[in-house]
Amino acid sequence: MMSRPLLISLGMHALFAVIAVFGLPMLGRDLPEEMPIVHLEIVRTVPETNLIEGDSRYRTLNDMRIDALRMMRRLERFSPKLIGSVLTGHIREGSDIDIHVFTDTVSAVTCQLNDEGLAYTIEHKRVVKHNEERVFTHVHVADRFEIELTVYAANLVNYPFKSSITGQVIDRASIAQLERLLAETY
Repeated sequence: MMSRPLLISLGMHALFAVIAVFGLPMLGRDLPEEMPIVHLEIVRTVPETNLIEGDSRYRTLNDMRIDALRMMRRLERFSPKLIGSVLTGHIREGSDIDIHVFTDTVSAVTCQLNDEGLAYTIEHKRVVKHNEERVFTHVHVADRFEIELTVYAANLVNYPFKSSITGQVIDRASIAQLERLLAETY
């Protein structure tokens, strides 16, 4: 059984806390002797299967991927792309399903959700980065697992979105790619 740093199961908030306290160079290096014991606890290793719910992690991941595929098929006309932990397999307790959708009007997505009889809320999230303000629109769909749809302009469907944390292009999967992943994995 493989082990991973407990930091992974704590999520991004813990990662930011470790970076804030010890600096980015700490990641991937041995811990200094002067580091307080309380911080050593944060980075001890735990079995990978304990990231969420023990051995049921794989069943939960499979269920989340199937639910993602179901939602993506409902929203097919918006060229949906699965991203995040459900795609990578790094889910944890409380993970949601993150899907990018592409349309020039949020109402097109919400009308589709209304037609499907799905409950949702809309969130407009303001982000300022490098003195540039952007507003992201998220549609949160209440389902067995929460689904977060991030709405982008239709002309961005092939844009290589980058992670604000790593600067790397975000992995994403279309309906066909997710179907292949499910067929290969399960």
